[in-house]
Amino acid sequence: TDIDQRINDVSSIAIELTDHLVVAGDSDGSLYALVLDLSQKYFQPLKAHICCSGLNQRPILCIKLLAVFNTYVAVVGNTAGEVCVWQISIDRKSCGEEYVIISQTLSSYSAHQIGTNGIDALCTKTEVTDEGSCSAEILIASCGDDQAISIGCLKLKIESQTQFVVTEMNLIKRNMSSSSALKSVQIVKKNSAHYNIFLVGYDQQLMIWDYEHENIGDAKNKQEKLKGGVLNHLVSIPTEISDISSLDCQQ
Repeated sequence: TDIDQRINDVSSIAIELTDHLVVAGDSDGSLYALVLDLSQKYFQPLKAHICCSGLNQRPILCIKLLAVFNTYVAVVGNTAGEVCVWQISIDRKSCGEEYVIISQTLSSYSAHQIGTNGIDALCTKTEVTDEGSCSAEILIASCGDDQAISIGCLKLKIESQTQFVVTEMNLIKRNMSSSSALKSVQIVKKNSAHYNIFLVGYDQQLMIWDYEHENIGDAKNKQEKLKGGVLNHLVSIPTEISDISSLDCQQ
C-alpha cells in the first residue's frame, strides 16, 4: 500500500507446518492474499496475489478466513454495509514448487445500512456423498454502524478445488439490536443446532444472542426456511470498558 492507504484488517490460517495464508484488506477496498513462510527470519511472501483492486471498491473493515475442505473462504465486510464472500484456492504440485493462488467472488449481499464493522464465520456442516459430490454450509455473523445484527447462511457445492458454487443463501437481520453502533462479533458453537453470538459496541454492553440454526433446505416450515433460523436475545451484561472496539471468545 502507499502512504494514503491503510491495512484495516487481516486474517490468517496455517496451510502447512510453517506456511500461512494471510488475507488483508485496505482502506482503498483492495483485498490481498499472501503466502508466508514463518520459519524465515524475514517474512518475505512466497506468493502474493491481489484478489481485487481498489478501483470503485469501498474500504474494507473486517475479514474472517476459514478452511473449507481443501480450499479457503474469506468473508469480508466493508463501509457500504456489504458482506462479500471470496474463495481463495492455493495449489502447489510438490514441495518446493511455487504456490499458485486463484480467487473468485462467491457471493455478496447487503448486511447493513452502513459500515459492516465486525464479522465472524464458521463452517457448520460438510458432506461427502457416496457418489463423491461435496457440499458445505457456512454461518456468517456481522454487526454494523446501523446497530443491527445480520446472520447469513450459505450452502456451497464444491465442484472442484478451485470451483465453489453458492446453491442457497438465507439472511436474517435484527435492526436496532443495540443502543449504539456495534463494533465486533464472535460465534461460539453451543451444539449442533445452537450458536451463541457475542457482540460489543459503544454502549458498554456485552450482548449474547442465541442463534438456532436450521439446516438449509431442512427447515420445519416455510416461514422458518425463509428466515434461515431463529435469533433470540439472551442477556446484556454491563461493562466498565467504554467504546469497546474488539472482541474474541474461546469455548
